[in-house]
Amino acid sequence: MVSPAFEQAALILSGALVLIGPFGIIFGYRNYTKDQRTSASKLYHLYLFGLVCISIIGTTSFVWIFTVGTPTVWITAILPAVVLPISVIQWKLHKKIGYTGWFGTA
Repeated sequence: MVSPAFEQAALILSGALVLIGPFGIIFGYRNYTKDQRTSASKLYHLYLFGLVCISIIGTTSFVWIFTVGTPTVWITAILPAVVLPISVIQWKLHKKIGYTGWFGTA
């Protein structure tokens, strides 16, 4: 039996994954200019696809944990790792389009 604290943490992480997708899509549309999005269209579309996948994974895990329960303690370590591939894609996208963000450095 998994501790209720791990189950609550997994539910919170799943909920965060559900929200990352829509907010990431809004961020991508709002902060990248049309020229930036078209200059790296493959990476941008891969970025959007990754955000949709993250939301699907978050929704699935949230429903699973809420109805069935947490299958293992390791779910609290696996869920944050889901974001790693999209972070690498976003980093490559920023390098390709020369996005400097708020800090002014690429």
